[in-house]
Amino acid sequence: LTRPVLKSSCKVGILADEMGLGKTITTLSLVLSFPKDIHYESICNDDSKRMDNYAYKTTLIIVPMALLSQWEKEFLKVVEDNKTFRCFTFYGSDSLGNLRDLLCGPDPPTVVLTTYGMVQSEWSRLNKTDSSYTNSGLFSIKFLRVILDEGHNIRNKATKTAKSIYSLKTDRKWVLTG
Repeated sequence: LTRPVLKSSCKVGILADEMGLGKTITTLSLVLSFPKDIHYESICNDDSKRMDNYAYKTTLIIVPMALLSQWEKEFLKVVEDNKTFRCFTFYGSDSLGNLRDLLCGPDPPTVVLTTYGMVQSEWSRLNKTDSSYTNSGLFSIKFLRVILDEGHNIRNKATKTAKSIYSLKTDRKWVLTG
């Protein structure tokens, strides 16, 4: 049984529904329906076109700290026993190590969950020009997709949080709010 391939040129969007109308489930259905960059996968066998830092099978979801465990529980509930889809929480001691090796390796997680605070912290550390850090954190990777839950957290573009979010590398950006 093969899944239908989603063919859409839409790469950005805003989902602005009232609370309780299923933004999380809707978002997870997008991620699980289109879990990887099919176009890149078809050309990545050609080493000249391969990018070492492109996590083409991973979506980064950024949430407020209070929602981190809720997103993880919803992900696990949606995928049930399907071992094809995995979730990695990038927070605290789990943020140590080389993220690029994990996400650009042979078996990357489908979703990486993190918080606005972690993104801002990584961005601040990167701006202090610690050269050993530039090749291992969130900003060393181009993600398949970045999704912001409670996107109104970046409404003021002058804040460090907003600047850090704008610095993430991706071609697909989705914002959830409401």
